[in-house]
Amino acid sequence: MTATQLKNSILNLAISGKLVPQDPADEPASKLIERIAKEKASLIKEKKIKPSKFESTIFKDADKIHYEKIENKTRCIQDEIPFEIPDSWAWVRLGSVIMLISGQDLTPEKYSKVKSGIPYITGASNLEGEEVIFNRWTTKPVSIANSGDLLLTCKGTVGKIAFLKHKEAHIARQIMAIRAISNLALHYVKAFLIISMQKIKSDAKSMIPGISREVLLSILIPLPPLAEQQRIVDKLERLLPSVERYKQDKEKLDELNLKFPSRLKKSIIDYAIKGKLVKQDKKDESVEILLQKIKKQKDKLIKEKKIKPFKFNSTIFKHSDNSHYEKIGNKTRIIQDEIPFEIPDSWAWVRLGDVCDFFMGGTPTKSESGYWKGDIKWLTISDYSNFDLISQTKDKITNLGLENSSAKLIKTGSVVISIYATIGRVGILGCEMATNQAIVAMQPYKISNRYLMYALYISKNRLLKSANKTTQKNINLEILKNTLIPLPPLAEQERIVTKIEQILQILKS
Repeated sequence: MTATQLKNSILNLAISGKLVPQDPADEPASKLIERIAKEKASLIKEKKIKPSKFESTIFKDADKIHYEKIENKTRCIQDEIPFEIPDSWAWVRLGSVIMLISGQDLTPEKYSKVKSGIPYITGASNLEGEEVIFNRWTTKPVSIANSGDLLLTCKGTVGKIAFLKHKEAHIARQIMAIRAISNLALHYVKAFLIISMQKIKSDAKSMIPGISREVLLSILIPLPPLAEQQRIVDKLERLLPSVERYKQDKEKLDELNLKFPSRLKKSIIDYAIKGKLVKQDKKDESVEILLQKIKKQKDKLIKEKKIKPFKFNSTIFKHSDNSHYEKIGNKTRIIQDEIPFEIPDSWAWVRLGDVCDFFMGGTPTKSESGYWKGDIKWLTISDYSNFDLISQTKDKITNLGLENSSAKLIKTGSVVISIYATIGRVGILGCEMATNQAIVAMQPYKISNRYLMYALYISKNRLLKSANKTTQKNINLEILKNTLIPLPPLAEQERIVTKIEQILQILKS
């Protein structure tokens, strides 16, 4: 059960006589209604209020059917009675037991932000929870609510309710003030209005969005004896704060449940990329040999002019002082401050530019219809989620579009990462395709492409720190190539990937 359902259930019990027991010693509600009628008559006689066309007497006849008498006319209203109430209670039109003050708007010259006169309450923005916020004041009020009146928004954002605690305030036409007569418990009326608000709104068909005086005054309210009203209010004041705490706790729990799988997934991958998820095996071919093989492959491709040499071409090593150094050409410098975390002794740190070939994407001219709707899949960030094996794209381009743009055909198995706006979304191409310029594709040398994908995923925060903070966060190719990634032996990379994907599959199921 949600907090709203629980609250509604409690309020329904309250207004149907089931929240607190009836006390035979209580004065019946009919006596209260008589006193209210006398007091209203006096107020009308003193011209403090006007007679209401909603003044009526509702009674249950010997046939146990409800009738309503207005002046000399009596009619059956049994069809209007929504539910049974205790015998000591009575059905009554709300207009028969309250005074209702309608608001009036003031012209701008009659109010200001200067605290002079009394507060001017203009609408729903002035009602926040149980509080009434004052931000305008007037010395020329004409429609005044008093302290203790129940304020109700009746136009625009309909149904916000709060008690006025200030001595008095002018209310605008978006607000109505409900005033009690003969000690009627307005907190009980408030509970009734909250649980009845949906019906009140639906009854106000001709006032969209809003409720009129007529709709509010004519609704039937189940009225308990005065003493029972107070017992109901006391019980609600004990119960509803607990419901609010339950609501807050439930929201926190829902948020935690929502974020937990994502956080757990990230923690597992983080653990893996730090060398803590699978054991190191001394029988594995060393990472030094792997780096030699990568260098050999790169040198061959450079010699064949298939790739360009990476200008840094660095060697990173750990010295006897346990600090990391980087050698580029004849220069060696300490880079310990750049090392993001500790890794096993059998691993190595490498620059991404030293172990991958990179491909930027591009977008053919949109206005050239001959460039689009071809057979070449064209990847954008919206086409994939993290860790996807990507095989479908929404858009496709033609060979002409490929030839006349910066887009390139990228091989199956390449690792992709987004570098504009949504930075760091990673995936692997499940087939040959092109990408737009917001995506960089990488083809690693003798490295597990899936290990590289997970290593990049964990590098997201470091990439974000490097992102340009101008009009749009993004990273460039230079930042990406200089990013450090931890490199295990190849056999361990495969074990890490297998373990990660076993756990992710369990989490998914």
